[in-house]
Amino acid sequence: MMFYIRLLAIVFILVSVSGCAEMPRYDDFKIHSNNVYVNPSADKAIVYFYATEDWRQTLYYMWDSDKKIGAIRSGCYFFYEAEPGAHFFWAETEARSNVYFDVEAGKTYYIDCRTSLGMWVMTPNIARVTEKIGSSEIKNLKYCTTIR
Repeated sequence: MMFYIRLLAIVFILVSVSGCAEMPRYDDFKIHSNNVYVNPSADKAIVYFYATEDWRQTLYYMWDSDKKIGAIRSGCYFFYEAEPGAHFFWAETEARSNVYFDVEAGKTYYIDCRTSLGMWVMTPNIARVTEKIGSSEIKNLKYCTTIR
């Protein structure tokens, strides 16, 4: 009987973790002492990704289609230099959230990266916000880059 209980526990654990997405760790980030704000060049756009501090502790990778472009954590922001055209930005833990829009050269965009409560972990909830909102919110955050 004990054998079957152990076997059931092992199967449950394997099934539970098999569908999890790759996620960064808190020590995968370098928190810079100086904030960095960049203006877009004439032939590219800048997209800022940010996560405000709250109890839900945002922590996940950000993607542009099939390219990993960085990671986000609560209290931090990073920026991405994007080619003009259509972009599919997304994040995933046990669920996926995405935004799709056309990026124009010479412009700046902001993506608010939040989380909501999922079954096992926090799930991403990303949304494009206006420049007025985004530029105001990142001023209270730290510039972070991924070191792994």
